[in-house]
Amino acid sequence: MASYSHDDEFQTDGIAGRFFVGLTTKDYYMGYVNGFISENYTPGMGFVLQNNVMYHSPGGYYIWRPKKESSIIRRWDIGSFMEYYHDFSDFSNFQQANIYVFPVYIIFKDNGLLRYGIIPTWQNIN
Repeated sequence: MASYSHDDEFQTDGIAGRFFVGLTTKDYYMGYVNGFISENYTPGMGFVLQNNVMYHSPGGYYIWRPKKESSIIRRWDIGSFMEYYHDFSDFSNFQQANIYVFPVYIIFKDNGLLRYGIIPTWQNIN
């Protein structure tokens, strides 16, 4: 998905967009999301989180299903997702990042859920 804007008053052009690719099988999920908003993008209506930003989010998880029918666990997902933000105009200018690591994400046969995750975060807001 992509969007373009033009401001007649200041004679500026802007772009914004979002890209996603993913793969889901019975054993795992892998995906990547990329979003971007240029410095001069003006949506006209709507909302952008900020201007001059690019966002990357790769991640995935492995799905383990017990072979025993007597198990109370339906599936156990183990994985991680990362979010990384930097300037759209200068890719080397880091803004913020976090990594969501979940070694315990258990879905039980009664649809109960047990989850444990860690989310370290780094910020350098401009």
